[in-house]
Amino acid sequence: MARAGILRACVVVATGLACSAEEPPLELGERDYVSDRSGQVTAVRAGMSQAETIDALIDDLAISNQRAGYSPISAPQRATPETDRRVIARRAATQLAAYGKTAFPALRRHMSDHRQSVAFRRVMPNDVSDACFCIMRNQIFNLPKDYVGSFYRDGVDGPMQSRPFFLEPTLFDHDTIGAWIDARANRSLTEMQIEALNWLIDEEKKIGFPEPGDREDFLDPLVRRLEALKAESASAPKKPD
Repeated sequence: MARAGILRACVVVATGLACSAEEPPLELGERDYVSDRSGQVTAVRAGMSQAETIDALIDDLAISNQRAGYSPISAPQRATPETDRRVIARRAATQLAAYGKTAFPALRRHMSDHRQSVAFRRVMPNDVSDACFCIMRNQIFNLPKDYVGSFYRDGVDGPMQSRPFFLEPTLFDHDTIGAWIDARANRSLTEMQIEALNWLIDEEKKIGFPEPGDREDFLDPLVRRLEALKAESASAPKKPD
């Protein structure tokens, strides 16, 4: 049963206009926060192991212990205090992403965590489970900022062609990402990113580029990122057999 029976609903009407896949992370200054087990917000504590820090950051994705509902959660603004739970959740997601594949096991353990979080994509409910999915998905795809996103775009077969990545089903979804990762357990995150970008490039090519500028918006940024990742992979130390 998909998402343990929880319906994933699109929050906005897909118009085909460009939109980002997620809200940009806020620049919050130098203070970091984690939650203790009583839910109080405290400064990062000395002596935490890496695993404990990752677990604490995942706890910070929850803005309450209530089950997430279908009422929209307003996004924090730049003037929102750093102690606001929504700001803490966004900052925690940025820090978790910095751990890369190391954080994946802990994130996967929370794929049925339905505590209220903030929106990391345009679906509801915005729970910790979806936040964990988005953190892993965005690490695997590693999209360049100049890649123009939208739910639909015009293609060679006509208008309103569904876009890869932005609409499910895609390379994997919430229910299949774990199996996808397991099948690539011996690969580095960079190798996984190369596979994901190759898939995305092929899907964009299937839609086609009927308008001037389409390649610049929908293909060229992906190709540049792919070339950079291949160069990074080629220069990385080889794993022993």
